[in-house]
Amino acid sequence: LFCSFFLSFFFFLFFRYRKYWKRPKFDLSRFFPQVFVPMLSNPYVHKNWPSMVTRDVKKHVTDLKNSVNQVRGLLNGQTLLPMPDGVEKVAEVERRIIESGGEDVNLQLKSAIEGAVIKWAAQINDVTQEQSSIAFNGGANPTPSFEIQFWANRLKNLESIYDQLRDERVQKMASIMEHTDSAYFTCFKTLFKNVVGAVAEAREIHGYLKPLKQQLDRMESTEFVEIKPLLRSMMHVVCLVWANCKYYQCSSKIIVLMKEINNQMVDLAGRYLDPASLFEGEMSETLIKVSHTIRTLKIFKTVFEKCRTELRTFFRNLEPGESPTLWTFHQKLIFQRYDAYIERLEVIEDFFKTALEYGKLEKVEIGGLMGRILGQQVAVIYEEYIGCLNAFASISYDPCDPDDDSFLKDYERFSEQILDMDRRLASALSLAFDDCPDIEHMSKFQFVLGTLLDRPVVAAEIFPKKDKIYQIMKEELDACQSLFNAQMEYYQVHQKMIVDNYYPPVAGAISWVNVLKQRIVNVQEFKEAREENNSIEPCNEIAEQVSKLRAALETLGEQLFQKWAEDLVQTEKECMKQTLFTRNEDGRLNVNFDKRLEALLRELRYLNLMGKYDDFPDKGQELFNKIEHLDLILVSLKLSMEWYNEVKYDTREEELNLIERELHQLDYIIHYFFDETWNSITLWEHCQLIRYRVGLIQDRVRQARSNVLKIRELAEQWNEHALYTRKGSAVNPGLLDLDFAQEQCLKRTQEIQEASNEIQMLLLDNFNLYYPEPEPEKSKNEVKISESMTDWSADLDRFKMNHEILDFRMEAADAPKDGDPKDRAPKKGASKEDATKDDASKEGA
Repeated sequence: LFCSFFLSFFFFLFFRYRKYWKRPKFDLSRFFPQVFVPMLSNPYVHKNWPSMVTRDVKKHVTDLKNSVNQVRGLLNGQTLLPMPDGVEKVAEVERRIIESGGEDVNLQLKSAIEGAVIKWAAQINDVTQEQSSIAFNGGANPTPSFEIQFWANRLKNLESIYDQLRDERVQKMASIMEHTDSAYFTCFKTLFKNVVGAVAEAREIHGYLKPLKQQLDRMESTEFVEIKPLLRSMMHVVCLVWANCKYYQCSSKIIVLMKEINNQMVDLAGRYLDPASLFEGEMSETLIKVSHTIRTLKIFKTVFEKCRTELRTFFRNLEPGESPTLWTFHQKLIFQRYDAYIERLEVIEDFFKTALEYGKLEKVEIGGLMGRILGQQVAVIYEEYIGCLNAFASISYDPCDPDDDSFLKDYERFSEQILDMDRRLASALSLAFDDCPDIEHMSKFQFVLGTLLDRPVVAAEIFPKKDKIYQIMKEELDACQSLFNAQMEYYQVHQKMIVDNYYPPVAGAISWVNVLKQRIVNVQEFKEAREENNSIEPCNEIAEQVSKLRAALETLGEQLFQKWAEDLVQTEKECMKQTLFTRNEDGRLNVNFDKRLEALLRELRYLNLMGKYDDFPDKGQELFNKIEHLDLILVSLKLSMEWYNEVKYDTREEELNLIERELHQLDYIIHYFFDETWNSITLWEHCQLIRYRVGLIQDRVRQARSNVLKIRELAEQWNEHALYTRKGSAVNPGLLDLDFAQEQCLKRTQEIQEASNEIQMLLLDNFNLYYPEPEPEKSKNEVKISESMTDWSADLDRFKMNHEILDFRMEAADAPKDGDPKDRAPKKGASKEDATKDDASKEGA
């Protein structure tokens, strides 16, 4: 009663104040033996108790102490062996037994020791019989980390038991049993041997599983899409563990390990797929992830089977006559849940494939006479499909869990609804297929609908129409054959082919061949696609016709290209040797770019766009690489030609006289181009030089002409308004308005003065344009002109003479235009000879 009171009081304190303890379980294991055990074991407390009560209390205290220690050990993952009551006396008892030759025996202590050995045997037996398969109890799905941790904890626990059995007190207890011929000494030796063997087993297994942990950690830290290379190395380590660890060569152990590895693969796949958001993302991306996951999981099974067949090669340290231990268990023992998971993913994959197929209906537009009606039917089917699909967006279960059948029930309902949609869709598509007039529309029909046509119900509806498919394919091939025959007849007569507008002859012919060949390829692909899904049966007649016509077109295309390639070399050789410039009968320049070369470059451009560059001969590739360079040269020469002809043949004689010296220099430079060919290395530099020199002269001449026109505009503006105005209106003019006459005269004088200043500036500008300052010596590439420069004073005299002629023309422009002879009379004070000279100057001007 006293002991029960203390225990009740102890547990009351523990549960009443446990919230103030940081570690209640640990504090309990220390508080009880350090506080209550000394209190209950104190002899001062027992002095008035009967001896029987004292022994009973001590026994219960010892048992309770051992129970608390065992609980503490279990909390720490260790097994603590309970010590018998009176263990502190074993040294003295052993000494007395040895001295007395086994006569002086403390039977009470011996009985306590034997009782402790019985408890130890039960505890140690529980520990040694414990298997890692307990992790699967309760439907759990552990991973290999549990296996590795199990053997680590087992090794730690067994080493702790071994250390306890090696304790000095336990050794003395064994000595007591041995000297007293106790029947439990054999049991003690057996359990000790079992502990030693279990320690050796756990130590070896734990050591071999350490490398496997590294492989598993790498798999955990790697993305599932990149895990394939790690599967082989991980299984290689598993095989090495099996081959080298004798204690692990047990089917039950490897089955547990492989099931845990499978669980880890399933967990990695689940994290990659994220089942919670599986139906919320893009279906195409989700389908790719699901398909990739299935392939990866199946690859792991393939790796397992391959390692299983090669397992014999991992045994390299066998003793003579020893045979390797192979995996003889059935595959289902380890892949049962794994296969169920793959089957569930395949169901999900089929769901997404169906969803993607029906998703194509959103953009399907059906033409033809019944297009509107059929399109509405397809739209209704698509809306029903969307409704079925939305039901999966709000699921609360894990669709990938093979132990949960909720998804299978929903998928079964979905399949029934899809089957009904398949029937209605097959009816609509069958009518749409009947409206396809030719193979092109059939190909588009097949391309747009894609795998929807391969659905069993739809394919069963389209399959009976194979006769129409054969007929349309035959008509298409006959049309291609007729076009080919007509083209060949025209080619034999005219030695050329009918090509599309704006195409060069050879490129156009090859393009025509490619287009016709593509029509035949479309027929062939359509036929093969229909044969693949069993919509039609193989037809040798159509296949033979396709083969012959395609071979004939390929032969024709090769012949056309080879003939053109042979002519290319000779044409390029002849055209590139021609000079750059020629002159017409009137002396005008012409760019001597042969039409054959121009046509050849055009052919090269078009053929390159067709992907024929690699088939060009060496000269063709070389010429094609120079196309941009030749284009720049051609544009530069044409500009130089146009400017030169404009300056030399479209200017007045007076202007030519002013630039005669520079034209001589220019002709001297141009003369070089009559000897240079299109193959010249320095062609581009010379083209830049001639364009610069001709452009410089042409710009100056144009600017001078613009200045002359400006001078004429300034002079003619004085004739637009009279100097004096009349009063009144334009209908009834009055007398001259003399009130503002002086003001108008001053204004006109000011205008004339401003115009005069501007004209003088323009005349000076023209002088600088026609007689520019001598340029500094240019680069070595320019031709040095040896002609001497004319004296500047003589040039100035000539310019003054032209200036006087221009003044005379301006005076003539101001003269009356009514043809009155009086207005053309000589000025007062001028002789008839002066008038005659003026007329001659005017005529010369």
